[in-house]
Amino acid sequence: MERGRASSPDLSYLVIQGFPLDRNFCPDENIELSMKGRIRTKEVCPICGGDFKQTLHGLWCEKCKTKPNRYFIDLGKYRGKRIRIYSDTNGAPLDSYARAHRLLETIRHELDTGTFNPKDYIKRELRAFWFEERLNDWITVKEKEVEQGAIAPSYLRELKRYADRYLLSFFARTDDVREINEAKINLFLRSLPDHLSPKTRKNILMALRAFLSFLERDGWLSAIPRFPKVEVPEPSWSWIDEETQEMILRNMREKFIPIFFFMMRHGVRPGEAMALKWKDVDLEKETVVVRRTFSNRQLREWTKTRKIRILPLHSETVRWMKKQENRFPESFVFQRNEKGEPFYDRALRKEWVRATTPLGLDIRLYDGTRHSFASQAVNRGDSLNLVQKALGHTTASTTQRYAHVDVSALKKLIEPGEKVVPLEKKRKRKTKEEGNEGN
Repeated sequence: MERGRASSPDLSYLVIQGFPLDRNFCPDENIELSMKGRIRTKEVCPICGGDFKQTLHGLWCEKCKTKPNRYFIDLGKYRGKRIRIYSDTNGAPLDSYARAHRLLETIRHELDTGTFNPKDYIKRELRAFWFEERLNDWITVKEKEVEQGAIAPSYLRELKRYADRYLLSFFARTDDVREINEAKINLFLRSLPDHLSPKTRKNILMALRAFLSFLERDGWLSAIPRFPKVEVPEPSWSWIDEETQEMILRNMREKFIPIFFFMMRHGVRPGEAMALKWKDVDLEKETVVVRRTFSNRQLREWTKTRKIRILPLHSETVRWMKKQENRFPESFVFQRNEKGEPFYDRALRKEWVRATTPLGLDIRLYDGTRHSFASQAVNRGDSLNLVQKALGHTTASTTQRYAHVDVSALKKLIEPGEKVVPLEKKRKRKTKEEGNEGN
């Protein structure tokens, strides 16, 4: 061997010790590796959430002593395309580092002999069960359901967000959906970020369950694994009185006041107020028909509960409506500009924050309008049945959650104002003379 020329270190002893030899791993970073391809994984440590590092044992988390469940081979650029291989020629997934290493050695030999063909490593029968393949199919079905009006666009938006941010970040693209079991679902639940609320964690888990139910219905799964139960505490509802609402309205820009006043005094959802058209208004009878809503900027010809309800109009709203010009049947009642375009949810929320922040109020738009409408009605003594009809709830139990009895109302029950017997007798105060007589 020539002097001054560095030779590649002999790592064959690793094979003797039982460790698979990855020629890409070398303790000396200055040595250029001639062999193509690396063994990698998309997973992270299920305990600490850190990346798996290349060690003499393969991919490994030194801190938690864990290893990935799935691997893939990254060949980098091959004939101008990025090549990643997730299974062998029989379609078997790379479920161990040793299997991945053996396949990498085979591929390197094929590259040297010019016989390598990436298509040999994708088995169509197995690909049909890939997690990403089936998930994309499910999302496509949900998109069609939105077009048919079966589900709301906002619900589809949440499903896509859960899929991209949580499902695909945990389940590998080539995971076989048939291998999803109770243990893996529990591991997925524990992998969710700690900052998520219990309700959000439950919603994400229910999205996964809905996906697996879809697979079972279409015959991809024989049964759905058992899901863990996520306890969600009762929400702490908040509401404000009419006086506080008036303070908020005075703090708003003029074009926003009519639609917010309408939501506050009629208990409609923001999407229902935005979707209101002049053909729904009867100024002679002073009534309005709530029949449609906006969801994710898409106009839907039905409400959330698919129920049409007729509401009486507040006298101040009637006065404002009669002053409006160009009341064409298909025009929106509440318009954000001269073009007649409707308000959108984001603009309403921004204006709500803009008006409530200077007042020191920390309350959501929904709670400050619709929920406050219901709470105020109950505190005035209105029946839950009337409140249910106004809100358009399908069940009385839903209305019950919105009903809060004011403490001042309870005070009248406890202390209606009549005279009561004192709990302690008043003692007569002794005079100075009476005290001296006692001595």
